[in-house]
Amino acid sequence: MLAAAELAALRLKDLPSSNHIGTEIDQRDRVFRLLDKNGDGRISIEELMEVMEELGAPGEDAREMMQLLDSNSDGSLSSDEFDLFQKQVEFMRNLEDKDDQYKTILNEKLQMEYNSGLIQVYSKELGNRLAS
Repeated sequence: MLAAAELAALRLKDLPSSNHIGTEIDQRDRVFRLLDKNGDGRISIEELMEVMEELGAPGEDAREMMQLLDSNSDGSLSSDEFDLFQKQVEFMRNLEDKDDQYKTILNEKLQMEYNSGLIQVYSKELGNRLAS
């Protein structure tokens, strides 16, 4: 589904802007509208399958995706359901970014401690004890 959303976002870049002066349409809404091929305000399983197949995924992947995202089990995705999915993806991406940031900070702190000598002293003491 993420790949489908990204494909729709790429297609958006090719569309001319209809209103240069007015406010910009929300990107999530624009992606939803591109996936909603018949413009009925819902993404049906057929529309989802078509997009997924364009991306090279089997139709069964689209069915599984629909089951995961269709929170009210009506067989289609509303813009609210799609928006919730995109927020969850964004949340997960932010977690990955935070993980990377904390990993960097932790590595820097450990390197500072190692360079300060405490870890080296403990390592030598442990090595001496093991050698004895």
